[in-house]
Amino acid sequence: MKTKNLLKSSIAFYKLAAKEKELLPGGLSTNEPDSKYNKEQIEIGTEVERFEHTDNKDTPRNNQLGKEIAKDHLEEIPDYYTYLKEMEELAEEEGKEDDDDDDDDEEGEDDEEIEEKEANAVVRFLKNAKKSK
Repeated sequence: MKTKNLLKSSIAFYKLAAKEKELLPGGLSTNEPDSKYNKEQIEIGTEVERFEHTDNKDTPRNNQLGKEIAKDHLEEIPDYYTYLKEMEELAEEEGKEDDDDDDDDEEGEDDEEIEEKEANAVVRFLKNAKKSK
């Protein structure tokens, strides 16, 4: 019985998606035209999200999925991918600095230490972003 209900729910979801012409209906950017967003941000976002959420093959479906996710992010923060790039660069710089400090550490860092460093990099990034505005 549960399988039958799940199947009905899945069919309803895909019918809604087809009607909406979106793979992920119900997002923040549902049916918004691409022209509403910065072209460069959409291009970067489509690639980033396709890489993160699909098998990263350059197919129409994967590109559409990546673009829908990117537009949802851009709906909240119009220059989301600029900030993402800056945050990743900052985290990379932090990692290089930490690598220089930990030359004697043979075991490497555990997951908690890595997560703490990443969180600290995000906090510093956000503070700097607020100051620059």
